[in-house]
Amino acid sequence: MSDLSTAITGPDPNGRARSVLDAVAVGYLVTERGRIVEANRFLCELLGFEPEELVGSESPWPFIPPDEVEVGRELAARMTDEALLSRAGYSAPVELPLQRSDGTRFAGEVMIAPARGVRGEVAAWVLTVRALPNGRKDELERLTRLDLLTGLPNRRLFDERLDQEMANAVRHQRSLAVALLELEGLSPASGSGRGRADPAFARTLSAAADRLGQVKRQGDLLARVGAERFAWILPDAHPHGARAAAERARHVIADSPFDGIGGRLTLSIGVALRGELTEAGELYEHTLQALAQAAREGRDSCVLWRFDQRL
Repeated sequence: MSDLSTAITGPDPNGRARSVLDAVAVGYLVTERGRIVEANRFLCELLGFEPEELVGSESPWPFIPPDEVEVGRELAARMTDEALLSRAGYSAPVELPLQRSDGTRFAGEVMIAPARGVRGEVAAWVLTVRALPNGRKDELERLTRLDLLTGLPNRRLFDERLDQEMANAVRHQRSLAVALLELEGLSPASGSGRGRADPAFARTLSAAADRLGQVKRQGDLLARVGAERFAWILPDAHPHGARAAAERARHVIADSPFDGIGGRLTLSIGVALRGELTEAGELYEHTLQALAQAAREGRDSCVLWRFDQRL
């Protein structure tokens, strides 16, 4: 990919690079400063757009589903950073939902590589886009339930699972706890001014998700439900066990530094116990209240809400 991408940025008096791009059976597009400047024939046919509908468009591009725009920006930051650091000169492939011009969605695979100018500077970015095989249509449904940056379940899957766990807890008179964990100290440390589109943000958030995954129990569900917020469903957890779980999470984040981030990262954690509650939404609302109280108490705090402590 890197040889072709280098050719794209140079003179092409005979249209050879353009012909090559149109001849390959994979989607290619070239961007400069977030704006699409080239899109090959295969990509236009795959997405159902005319070339003039793609060329000139700026991020968010029309083939990114509206509900995936924010995570798409985060993924792009991670992939560009990875491509610049990779010996191969391009990022690892990432699977994500894409959208055709008629609104239908499909599971796609995207890679990115820098296109360098004659002095070696990054002049543009080249993306390859493939549709996953028809035999993997279920992949699209799976991807719509994942946070593509961290690989964790997303808010949609979290809500579905919380409904299921609440129904099960009520039916069998079992305990249930939910924790919300807000990562603190990440955005200001990125230093680039790009916020969530900063590669350091993407790398650190993924590393934090990996650490939190190490302390959850088998059968728990850990999801990313906000920019720097994680949610944790703990079936059969009693007050002591729920608080112990929160402490494990707090320590796994705070006790060791993250590469490339100045300063210490911490968590504010709100935990709520089901008690006699029967609605998942009500339990989640009390978890939000506990998290807000933890934030008011200062960084690295944990607040536990119990049904028998309600006002």
